[in-house]
Amino acid sequence: MSTEQQNKIMVKMGVVGALVTAGAAAFFFLAAKSDAPPPAEATRGWAGDQVAVEAAPVPSPPSSPAPPPSVEGAGSDDPSAKAGSARAKRMARDLEREQIWSALARKHELEPEAPGSAAPSEAAAAALPKLDPEYIKSAIAEQLVPVAIECYESALEDEPELAGTVVTHFTIIGAEEVGGVVEDATIDEDSTLASPFVRECMRESLIAVTFEPPSDGGRVEVTYPFVFEPEAPDE
Repeated sequence: MSTEQQNKIMVKMGVVGALVTAGAAAFFFLAAKSDAPPPAEATRGWAGDQVAVEAAPVPSPPSSPAPPPSVEGAGSDDPSAKAGSARAKRMARDLEREQIWSALARKHELEPEAPGSAAPSEAAAAALPKLDPEYIKSAIAEQLVPVAIECYESALEDEPELAGTVVTHFTIIGAEEVGGVVEDATIDEDSTLASPFVRECMRESLIAVTFEPPSDGGRVEVTYPFVFEPEAPDE
């Protein structure tokens, strides 16, 4: 899928907005610009000090069909091939996760919470420096938005009128000499997109992705709402 095609789909879907819980710092991310005026009410609050900023979907020019999804559960018709690919990706991601925690432990003198794992306790992890919001923006745009598009496009084949919001909560950890991964990911119960496939596809895909190394290591919790809407048919 080309960058131009992705941008068109993102505008069509209304995939916008995120606020990272990095102290008082927040950012608003709009995947593709539009001349449409912003909605009157653009801010929506979340529990605690997490806030997400979102906008209503806007129309877009027609886009070319997306290629078959590459996420688990879609694409190849060979179940064993899909399972093998998913296992390989998960193993690579798990290895990178351990390398990231080991690097952060060396730098910040963290003790592992349990034998056989480099991950520290939740309290120790929460005290780590926050990752740069610009790094998070880039990670979302380059890695997370494309997998959301793939999951949604796949579901549209069976449900052409499928629309709604999927609110994701996830934690990203990163070390400058290793890379970044999603430590955990959940789908908010307030999500309105009525597709168990899309929800599970997105959750599994978020956990599987890896990112380029950040300029400085740390951890951050993110709330990101994906607003999906199919393209209106030509009149």
